[in-house]
Amino acid sequence: MSSKESAYEPGAAYEFEGETQALALKKTGNEHFMAKRFKQAIMAYTMIVDRKEGFASPGLVATVKCNRAECYIQIRSYKAAIKDCKDVIEQFSRSSASMDESVARKAHSRLARSYMNSGKLDEAVGAMRKLRELMSEFNEAERKLYDNVLAEQASKETELRARSISAQQQMSNRPNVHVIRDTRPIEYIVQILGNSGESITYIEEAPISLFQRPTQFQVKQFMTSLAMKHRDEILNQRVLQCTNCSAVAVSMTQTPASYLDQEPPRIVEFAQPYCSLSCAREATNLQHEELGGRQHIVNA
Repeated sequence: MSSKESAYEPGAAYEFEGETQALALKKTGNEHFMAKRFKQAIMAYTMIVDRKEGFASPGLVATVKCNRAECYIQIRSYKAAIKDCKDVIEQFSRSSASMDESVARKAHSRLARSYMNSGKLDEAVGAMRKLRELMSEFNEAERKLYDNVLAEQASKETELRARSISAQQQMSNRPNVHVIRDTRPIEYIVQILGNSGESITYIEEAPISLFQRPTQFQVKQFMTSLAMKHRDEILNQRVLQCTNCSAVAVSMTQTPASYLDQEPPRIVEFAQPYCSLSCAREATNLQHEELGGRQHIVNA
């Protein structure tokens, strides 16, 4: 547990009558935590949180709530941990004070861990993405956590897909039962321009309607959904270089093209990594020339 507090300075702009007592209680809670006496630590932290407004500085209360959230995680009370983390985040979103970096990292990463352990993987990914927006980049522990969340999410999707296929197979094996599939497997191929010409292939399910005289809007909407689905995974699980200046890329332009009328049916996306909006504009112009003016998706 860090002893670093937020930018609030007790006694500077206003007095907090119980600041000294609150710091002593926090120290007691930290000692219980280090000794793995998590319930006793929660009690000490709660004695600070539950006091009237003005007893301790908002920065200290935020730190204590983050500490209490970690205790709740340790005893698997994830709902309580989620509440504490969200309270801290909302506290600073409602005020003009900026959140201390240490508190921000704790609140968002512990919120993500609580969501992940609760099986709410989409929410966990959202919490980590918000943290990255605030901090620009992850530290080592946060990167590992984000990778774990993405791996859990991919595993869950694979499991759900396997269950769906198994259910369809069971139905098809029943006598006098005709199964009508509403999707069809396709290849989704991402060709990363530059970066040694890396290519990534995914197997996705496309609605049958896309093979039955679809409108351009329907095809474009489906291609956009695939681009958005895999964008963060492509960017975050490898180090890509900007194709314009060779710096580390932070986003990319995405230009998908449909070949659903061919065998095997597939979507081919041309991804061009970039490091800044100025490089993105140059990449967009180059990509427009190279790919014959196809419409592209730019992720800033």
